[in-house]
Amino acid sequence: MRFVRFQSSEERFLFLLHISIFITSIGLGIYIISNERLNVLGEVFGDFLNAISIAISYNLYGVKGFAGLEDVLKILKEIPSPSNYNFNSVDSYEIYQRIINNSLLKATTLQNPNTERLHGSINDISYTFYVIAAFLIFGIKIQSLSYLWVLLFFCSVFAFVISYWKSVDKLLLLWCLIVSIFLIVITIPGIGVQIQNVFNQRFLTVLGLIPLLHIFFSVNIFKTDIGLLTLIQVLLLSFVIFCRSLAQWMFVPLFLVIIYAILVTFFKNKKVENEKKQPLCSILLSGVKVPTLMLVIFLSVKIAIPRVINPIYQSSLWAHSHIFWYGIVISLTTDPILKNKYVCSEKPLKDKLKGLNHIQCEDIPSFQNRFINAIRNTPADMHAYHSAVRYLRDHGSDEQIGLEIQGDYFNVRWTRLDELMKIIFTKMIIQNPMDCLYMFLIVKPLRYFLEVIRYTIFFKDSIVNLLNIFYTLIFLILMFNLLLVYYYNKVYNSFNKKAISETFIKVAWVFPIIYVCSILPSIIFYCSPHTIVDSVTIFLSMLLSFPYFFINK
Repeated sequence: MRFVRFQSSEERFLFLLHISIFITSIGLGIYIISNERLNVLGEVFGDFLNAISIAISYNLYGVKGFAGLEDVLKILKEIPSPSNYNFNSVDSYEIYQRIINNSLLKATTLQNPNTERLHGSINDISYTFYVIAAFLIFGIKIQSLSYLWVLLFFCSVFAFVISYWKSVDKLLLLWCLIVSIFLIVITIPGIGVQIQNVFNQRFLTVLGLIPLLHIFFSVNIFKTDIGLLTLIQVLLLSFVIFCRSLAQWMFVPLFLVIIYAILVTFFKNKKVENEKKQPLCSILLSGVKVPTLMLVIFLSVKIAIPRVINPIYQSSLWAHSHIFWYGIVISLTTDPILKNKYVCSEKPLKDKLKGLNHIQCEDIPSFQNRFINAIRNTPADMHAYHSAVRYLRDHGSDEQIGLEIQGDYFNVRWTRLDELMKIIFTKMIIQNPMDCLYMFLIVKPLRYFLEVIRYTIFFKDSIVNLLNIFYTLIFLILMFNLLLVYYYNKVYNSFNKKAISETFIKVAWVFPIIYVCSILPSIIFYCSPHTIVDSVTIFLSMLLSFPYFFINK
């Protein structure tokens, strides 16, 4: 972007903008750290316990390879599950936090633990890096996981502000994004135990939004190098994606803007004189530098992890990466027709899998009831287990999805289960293409927008027990936003018509582009309030940006 010389009105507006970003960021950090409701465990509870056990085992007992001590995990399992805990007041969160920290302290004082009895993880294994780092930096307590989130958030904000210190439009988008993150964080208690905190894997994708915005703007086809601050954001975004595989949707807007930038420059190149043309190889190198770096990081970690993990992962009970096809199948089988064809059975099925419930076939509903049920039904894990067992039995196989029961672990063979999910999904696409299209193009998008609307209820439920100081902070943030809107439209624009005309289309459409891409996981996989926090955050940012960029001036 080419800047015009700053006049007094621009300097005042930038000062207001910097102050707004600073106050909101600090306020968000204080809110997260001081709010007991955001510093307790949530779901998936078992995954949390595994990750914490692995982190303690590594930090204190020297266990390597992403394995944890059974003795440590046994102590952690004394913590009540948040799904069964009665959060009836603010004090109940404080009591639950104390129970968690007492168990963590107890797990750190083991004498001669059995290092032969180990356990693994059943989710994105990179999340244990997050827990290990939090405990190393801030100590072994549950609040440390929130402290690390706030630290990484500040790092991303700092890198963005320094990089675009005088770019009003880009800082405005950052401001809108920070305010949206604040509002979503306030909403967390209303969503419930499925998120419960900012360090939940499902919420970590929100931590990658500021790095994504920074990298989005850093695509400059006239530079072949990568700045230090951009590199920091690349590392942060890569880390978020490793901790939460579904965050890979963030690659899509980056590739879109890169392809657009390369094509525009390529065609403009044809219209200039030969001596002013930029070499094609330089254009390509400049455009793909950031995604190439991220791809190298991604592949390096993917190659390295299997080489360093503990032999415990040779057991089918553990999985060091997120299962993929599972989520697609359980989302499609909310449709009664697909459920009847691929999930249910007339007679109970037998398998070693713990807790396998019989799913009875039902009468085919009317079109209206089918539509309502498909949107209303929540994706069920049991559909995946039952459909896998049914597929095996229909093909005359006695293969078991469940392993021999080991302690109180859920004994599913995760890798094999996902292989069967891929086979079943392929059958759905081939044998029921129209039913699948109906789900992907109609039901899933509608369900997504219904879940977005529910966030207004979650927000209302969350602010009931807020301290007065946070009501004041929210009010001040909203007043700051109104002040910025007024100043931007009535004062700043009159001095900045040139800058606006040069950057309007590019900046104004950043959030809409990212938002459309953020919906992809909800369409491909399944949609629930706890799976769309990143998308709703972008949606709010887009709404907040409208008064700045889409109101006639």
